[in-house]
Amino acid sequence: MQGIVLTIRTLSQIEELTEEISKIKMFSDNLRAQNHEFLNKLNVIYGLLKLKKYEHVMQMISSEVKERQDIISFLMSSVKDPLIAACLLGKINRSKELDVTLEIDQDSNLTSTLDIEDAKNVVSILGNLIDNALEAVREHKGNVMVSFTDVGNDLIFEVEDNGQGISKEVENMIFIDGYTTKKGENHGIGLTIVKRSVELLKGELYISKSMLQGARFTLVIPKLLNNEKEESI
Repeated sequence: MQGIVLTIRTLSQIEELTEEISKIKMFSDNLRAQNHEFLNKLNVIYGLLKLKKYEHVMQMISSEVKERQDIISFLMSSVKDPLIAACLLGKINRSKELDVTLEIDQDSNLTSTLDIEDAKNVVSILGNLIDNALEAVREHKGNVMVSFTDVGNDLIFEVEDNGQGISKEVENMIFIDGYTTKKGENHGIGLTIVKRSVELLKGELYISKSMLQGARFTLVIPKLLNNEKEESI
């Protein structure tokens, strides 16, 4: 005797599951990017050692150590929230794997800290926006710029690139579940997750033309979010 098992889930449950899968994939991609980057550099160091170019080895190691220390030092001093700092560090590693330049505006500063759930939502938004920007400029090894500030009543993040930009027609469609301009499978959910996370944070997301001539996404999150939660307890 055969039967059928029917499982019914609410839309919110499906969105939560999709978001968790996206975060796991993002974490996996970050680890893979770091592994790929270090393997490439180890191969270069091995080759230089075999050629007995010891001075070049020392120069390369010194340069790599200084660059990584500078990045980590900047993130530790400028980004108080550890999840957001870790996300940015992971995306810098990812950009190197893709041979794309990812810069963080050195005037950026974020002294605010969020509760764990809000921080996860911010990381989800930033991660997806940066990933999309990296993909948008990947073919021509372009540039992506990230900046942020919490001066005033809001937390403001900007992700911009020098890709082809987003037309007004496409701008109205990119947040539709399943819409994508990418080839292959498993695309079209990133910006849907972004939209959901922005709503949970009671924030706003604006799209405009970047000064780099590509797309600019501006995320605005009210600082009062945490205070409202405390008052509701």
